[in-house]
Amino acid sequence: MAATACRDRPWAPGLKLLLSSVGIEVTAVVAEAEPFLDLIEAEAPDAAVVDVRLPPSFRDEGVRAALRARRVLAYLGG
Repeated sequence: MAATACRDRPWAPGLKLLLSSVGIEVTAVVAEAEPFLDLIEAEAPDAAVVDVRLPPSFRDEGVRAALRARRVLAYLGG
C-alpha cells in the first residue's frame, strides 16, 4: 500500500515512521493543501492522511483538501 500524507510539522516525521513500521510506503509528505492535491493527481496513492488544519489559516484547509482529493480519487475516504 502506498500513502501520501499532508501533515503540518512537527508531527510529519513521526507519522511517516509509524506508517512505515506497519508496511505502508509513504510516497510523499507535504505541509500544504495545493502540493498535496498535485501529488494526489500525479501519484494516485492507495490512501491519504490529511491534517484537518493546514496553512495558511489553520482552520479547515485540510478538510477542504481531503474533499477535493476524494473528488479526484473516489476510493479515498470510503
